[in-house]
Amino acid sequence: MKHAVAVANGTAALHAACWAAGLGPGDEVITTPPTFAATANAVVYQGAQPVFADVDGATLNVSPNAVKRAPTSRTRALLPVDFAGLPCECDRLLPLTREHGWTVIADAAHSFGGASGGRRVGALADPTTLAVDPVKLITTGEGGAVLTDRDDLTERLRAMRHHGIGYVDVLRRAVRLRRGALPDRRRDGGRLVTRPLFPAMTEGDQDDVLHALDKVFTHYAR
Repeated sequence: MKHAVAVANGTAALHAACWAAGLGPGDEVITTPPTFAATANAVVYQGAQPVFADVDGATLNVSPNAVKRAPTSRTRALLPVDFAGLPCECDRLLPLTREHGWTVIADAAHSFGGASGGRRVGALADPTTLAVDPVKLITTGEGGAVLTDRDDLTERLRAMRHHGIGYVDVLRRAVRLRRGALPDRRRDGGRLVTRPLFPAMTEGDQDDVLHALDKVFTHYAR
């Protein structure tokens, strides 16, 4: 897995993944009913419509046969949920999604460390979302992440979590604000990052960080 983009929680991870996938009004996303409300809510946040497909009675994961019956001309993505830690049948789901050109957003909040068909969770979908709140397999108290191998999604994810400011621009923003200037805001986005670092730093610490950033930017501006 090439990229892991940290965000504030699992809900933020789902929202960021749906945004990065370009979902919007008029789009439909096939997902599953037995899950936390955040899964469908992330679709609704984008103005898209969740379409529920039935689950397999043995696994409680979304049924590939039900997914085959669910699409319409407006379907743009599949959002399967790994129920109770058991990864979905991606070996059956992925060929179907590739045939239609859908984005696959895996909600793996409960299956971190799992595998399907010899491949680890995180490498099975376009983006995969994780959560590390107190009821998950691994916890940091609160937090989430989006995993992906796609560079295009990574750029959008990093921008989205910082109010539309690009990944490198986030560092430059600290320097520009210090100098009294505001950065350009090139995209829509939200504040989906984890707890800010600067408020916990002394004034001297912040000066050291900004001085180091100035040196980096000066070097690469040559």
